Amino acid sequence: MNKKTFYTSPASQWVEAQPLGNGRIGAMVYGGTDKETVCLNHDTLWSGRPKNIEIPNFREGFEKARELALAGNYAEAHKTVNQNCLGEYMENYLPFGDLEIEFCQADGEVLGYSRTLDLENALLTVGFSRGGVDFKREYFVSYPDDVLAIKMSASVCGALSFSASLSSKLKSATECDRDILKLKGECPGQSHNPETQEDDIVYFDEDEKRGVLFCGALKVHTSGGETVYDNGRITVKGADKAVLILSIKTSFGGYNIPPALSGIPYEENAVSAVNSASKAGYQTLLDRHKNDFSEMFNRISLDLGKSGREDMPTDQRLLKLKEDGNDISLYTLLFDFGRYLLISSSRKGSTATNLQGIWNNSLTPPWRSGYTLNINTQMNYWPALMCGLEDCYTPLIDLIKTLSVSGTDTASRLYGARGFCVHHNSDIWGATTPVKLDARWGFWNGGGGWLCQHLFEYYKYTLDTDFLKITAFPIMKKGAEFYLDLLCERGDGHYSVILSTSPENSFAYIDGNGNKITSAVAKYTTMSDTIAFELFDNCLKCIDILGLDEPAFKAELENAVSKMDIFRIMSDGRLAEWNEEFGEPETTHRHISHLYGLHPASLITVKDTPELAKACKKTLEARGDGGTGWSLSWKVNCFARLNDGNHALKLLNLQLNPVDSLTISYEAQGGTYPNLFDAHPPFQIDGNFGVVSGILEMLARVADEGVELLPALPDAWKNGSLKGLRIKGNKILDLEWKDGKVSFVKEYEV
Repeated sequence: MNKKTFYTSPASQWVEAQPLGNGRIGAMVYGGTDKETVCLNHDTLWSGRPKNIEIPNFREGFEKARELALAGNYAEAHKTVNQNCLGEYMENYLPFGDLEIEFCQADGEVLGYSRTLDLENALLTVGFSRGGVDFKREYFVSYPDDVLAIKMSASVCGALSFSASLSSKLKSATECDRDILKLKGECPGQSHNPETQEDDIVYFDEDEKRGVLFCGALKVHTSGGETVYDNGRITVKGADKAVLILSIKTSFGGYNIPPALSGIPYEENAVSAVNSASKAGYQTLLDRHKNDFSEMFNRISLDLGKSGREDMPTDQRLLKLKEDGNDISLYTLLFDFGRYLLISSSRKGSTATNLQGIWNNSLTPPWRSGYTLNINTQMNYWPALMCGLEDCYTPLIDLIKTLSVSGTDTASRLYGARGFCVHHNSDIWGATTPVKLDARWGFWNGGGGWLCQHLFEYYKYTLDTDFLKITAFPIMKKGAEFYLDLLCERGDGHYSVILSTSPENSFAYIDGNGNKITSAVAKYTTMSDTIAFELFDNCLKCIDILGLDEPAFKAELENAVSKMDIFRIMSDGRLAEWNEEFGEPETTHRHISHLYGLHPASLITVKDTPELAKACKKTLEARGDGGTGWSLSWKVNCFARLNDGNHALKLLNLQLNPVDSLTISYEAQGGTYPNLFDAHPPFQIDGNFGVVSGILEMLARVADEGVELLPALPDAWKNGSLKGLRIKGNKILDLEWKDGKVSFVKEYEV
């Protein structure tokens, strides 16, 4: 099967360029003929530095808002939260800059152009002919050697001439140090004004306030010709072949260490990496890279059959699918591309993937390209364990560890509660406080509880009891303690997490004076209660699995679980989102947070809770099939859980809808960019990962008690195979089907 994306012209904009990465270094390659542009990133290049965000009136405001909400005065509760309980925006993920290569080559028309990304080997090639000369370039970013390598060649001796330079939008300067070109700089210590929250890039002189320092080092090796390092660029004349090797290193030493005081020799590290890779030689680098990447990529494989369009350029396939909906192997390509992005953006030792993975070309990226913890960061990792990529999962675990520490201070200082909590946004500095402007998105405090689910899922897939005992359970216990301290009797004998929001949504109600008012702050919400309930239940399971002596904590959990009533079906048959049947200002809102119990949790199933499953389906139908890219992906997973494969496929087709807009839209305009990046719009990577897990959910439901085969197989996917699916219990499953029925299945130990 063709596991490649390819194009017949260079990229004209960033969302047409093709991505490379090793978890740390990200590269977007345009593939130009006269001028090549490679947009570069490093996972630790963020604005800001460690600092405490003070919200002095939080506790008083929170308690007052609680009283108002319990009394049904939701608008005043919302207003009180806005005035007293919100802090600052998080920091920005930033671009390193660009590698630009300007060519001096034969005149004439460009013929036979191709730009191909081999997903299995993470190798990008550009080829074309001009003036009777064949030119070829290869690009890859190596995890074993932590460098970007580019090999350029020409079919005629001496026909390769070019100049290479590095530039950055950040405060920086270039210099030639003998046979190495360096770009050294620093990130701003602040990306916004804490008072106005407006973009306000600030560089500080005091070391304790300075941002992350960085160095990019570039070296060129040629066969034939002349090479000159001068005036901030490398010039090559009359070469037969050339190899460029680039490394990026930074001073980031941890979320709580001022980066200018970390003592990390980032400049020396960058030079050392380039020299070491140069000594190894291009072919050795390529072999190590391919062996590393392909082993991970080939752990799982999906085959849905061929459509006859496998040799068609990828952007044209998207347009053609929109016309006739007939390209079955394009779903496989989307599946493979999502796995490719995960391996490229999240590796052991890197930071967790942010809203754009590791690829960003703006100083002010959409939504700061941060960690949005009310769905997006979590969705990034939905397919990791199912695809056997637990080594890609470790950056998420590292992020959770960080947030459990910084979130302990937030829980204590703001709420006066035990445990830890995480609000809607975070960044590389482990921020856990509410963000500014409005409670609708800033005040939600369920991020920590949701992240705890990922810890327990890791155990269920790997059966690593040491991980469960040493890492997962202590963090899960802290997460549960926070919710235990927020539980209150809600007026009907049951307990809920009070005060609460449902991520980024709002409701309408009639106040005592007959006025219609909108609010986002309620007594309690289905999502917050579901997260808390699931975490309590998972903690009880941990205690039993590990045989822990936790009598007091266990009693608290059992008491809480017995008093919670988390799901209600409304009069119209839908699952309730709020504590009352409020009006809906946005009937097709992109978030379906109250369906958390259906997916990603498994508290609602067609088999065990059919009435609740029916209510979930009515909810999805009422919300409609439109949405942002990640919202479409979430719905794919939900319809798969409801055994409706044809509807899930319909949503996959919407996900593959070609998009060219780069303007932020929260309406039903999600889809896919020409390079297969997910479009919110603009670009957000979570949808790329969500469709991978959605496709797997359609083919095999991996539950705690076993695997259900082909639970949501669409009519159009009559024949196929899925090999290497990781299932819970540290096992692997191979599956084949013919005419819509299982023809072969095998389970075996990892």
